[in-house]
Parts: sequence; C-alpha cells; structure tokens
Amino acid sequence: MEEPTSSPNSLEAAAALSADALRELRQRTQSALKASREHAVRLEADITRQLDELAATLSAQLDADANTASEHEKEHAEVARLTEALESTRKEAS
Repeated sequence: MEEPTSSPNSLEAAAALSADALRELRQRTQSALKASREHAVRLEADITRQLDELAATLSAQLDADANTASEHEKEHAEVARLTEALESTRKEAS
C-alpha cells in the first residue's frame, strides 16, 4: 500500500498559511501589548492625580489645624490675661 505523500504545492500552501497565522498572531500580540501599555499609562496618570489631590487635601487640613491651634493659644492667653486682671481688680477692691 502506498503512503500518501504531500505534494510540494500543498506543503508550500501549508507553510504560507502557517506564516500568515504567525503574522496575524504577532500583530494581535503587538496590538494587545500596545493597548495594555496605554492602559497602564492612563492608570499611572490617574493614580498620580489622586495622590496629588490627596496631598493637597492633607496640606490644607494641616494648615487649618495649625491655624486653629494658633487661635486656641491666643484665646487661652486672652482668658489667662482677663482672669489675672479680674483677680487683680478683686484684690484692689478688697
């Protein structure tokens, strides 16, 4: 019984189909890689923006806290001054 042999034309056709499949696979891979990189760039930009917003919010809060502490210190000093003045006035009245 004769074994079927592939003709040179069918081998060339199979090789051409295989090469076409590899080119298509390479193109799809490159497209997917490009899309993935673009997505990573967008994510990095979004994360950077969020971190910048967070830093600005924290900075504003720290400034507000410092101003509040300064106001409390001034108020405390005023209360102490008024208390001392009141005690002094009471001593003079006695």
